[in-house]
Amino acid sequence: SQAFLREVEPMASADVDLRYQPSSAASTDGMVKLGGELHLPAHAQPHGLAGKRVRVEPFWLDRTEVTVREYARFLAATGHRAPVGWDLFDREACGNKPVVGVSFGDAVAYAEWRGKRLPTYAEWALAAHGSGPSPRSLPWTGPGFHGNCKRAIDFDLTLESRMAAYARHAVAVDADPLGATPEGVLEMFGNVAEWTASPGVDLAEDGVHLLPRLDHRIVAGHEWFVLAYNPDATLLHTRFGPVGSSHASFQRGFRCARSARP
Repeated sequence: SQAFLREVEPMASADVDLRYQPSSAASTDGMVKLGGELHLPAHAQPHGLAGKRVRVEPFWLDRTEVTVREYARFLAATGHRAPVGWDLFDREACGNKPVVGVSFGDAVAYAEWRGKRLPTYAEWALAAHGSGPSPRSLPWTGPGFHGNCKRAIDFDLTLESRMAAYARHAVAVDADPLGATPEGVLEMFGNVAEWTASPGVDLAEDGVHLLPRLDHRIVAGHEWFVLAYNPDATLLHTRFGPVGSSHASFQRGFRCARSARP
């Protein structure tokens, strides 16, 4: 339906106030080419994808989340504002961990600088669940949990405590091959949650039509401590993140995508 297509397509944000020219020619190094038909169960979140099927055109997706080291190069080249908590951990020691503390606009700015974009939620979900009528509930095949999803909740409400927990528990973006999808995309469940380009959605009062929440974007995946608060977590659990420049989290990063052209 058109409402469903509106839900999965990226929309612009008023928070994206800094634009950068791509730093280099377009490249698909470190990316995986995907595409196909996304199927999700009727109880899936968000409402716009529950029980739907949609054709996802071919696209490229980063195998890994954007790292602290990669983001530092972006800051040095552009003078873009630093992430929240950037000075509260050892960036050299954490260089291959996923960058966190970035707003939606920060993530978009980095992606554009790389000549890429953020994935739509439909693209992200297809990469995580797989294409076809038997979607995976977790990124990998087989039983059990893999990847960085089993850590404790050992932080308080202060930014210092939260960034210290990130430094202790987040791992390198390529640390656990067992947590990869069959196509080779890593840490789609655990390590950090990830921004997507798709707006949040609510059901209208009629229970059928969708109302886009243009001030929010769908956040997919989970953080390193997800099983500590939800032992039954799967890929079907999502959330919405505000897009304002002050909305960034110690447990949220992103990866980039690129449309595949013939």
